[in-house]
Amino acid sequence: MECYLTYLKGHNADVNSLSTSGNIMASGSDDGTVRIWDLNTHKSVRRVTDEFFFPSKSVENVSLSGFSLFTSTESRLFLFDIRNPSKILVTQSISTHTFSDEISQISQINNIGCLSLDNGEIVIFNTNTLEIQSIYQCHNNICSSAQIISENYIISGGFDCRLKVTHFDGTEFSDLDFYDFFDNKSFNPPHIYTIASKGNEAAVGLGNGNICLFFFFTIKKVLTQFLL
Repeated sequence: MECYLTYLKGHNADVNSLSTSGNIMASGSDDGTVRIWDLNTHKSVRRVTDEFFFPSKSVENVSLSGFSLFTSTESRLFLFDIRNPSKILVTQSISTHTFSDEISQISQINNIGCLSLDNGEIVIFNTNTLEIQSIYQCHNNICSSAQIISENYIISGGFDCRLKVTHFDGTEFSDLDFYDFFDNKSFNPPHIYTIASKGNEAAVGLGNGNICLFFFFTIKKVLTQFLL
């Protein structure tokens, strides 16, 4: 198998987050900027400068859907329209909100968005207006990852070692405590760091080096399998 490797040069610090939509990719960096890349030409076509995110010095999350670009710095969420003809987007934020704690992850499907916060909360918002639809406490520690898995349900995980499937109204349909599944958990607890989902499957990355494959045949019945 042949592999083609190329480098997209533009950031001058750690790249924290990537998101693609079609042939466009967004990247957020510790240099305090967001860049929009054309994956056909491998060139940076737009840039959101660090002046816009001041006083924060880092962009932790980006999420791209069509022409909508969501970014977060600490506890602030921003929405941009990448169709703006200006090469450098500085003051073109459509809307901003400030939340009670730092944003860990942004996910979205259609016109519904989801934020996971460091205080364990999950925020449901309208992706067109950023209007908050609901906020509920899902975890008793950092909620590190939350993914929308249908029009009405979210799968989330956190540093409380719990994986939950929750309705948008806050009703819990599944709650797995990974702390009970492992030995040596005092020295290497199975914190949930990241979740990737597609259809009725999800992969969960744990702090003890394991990956859990999570299947939900119905929203109330789940099967888990652990991989090294």
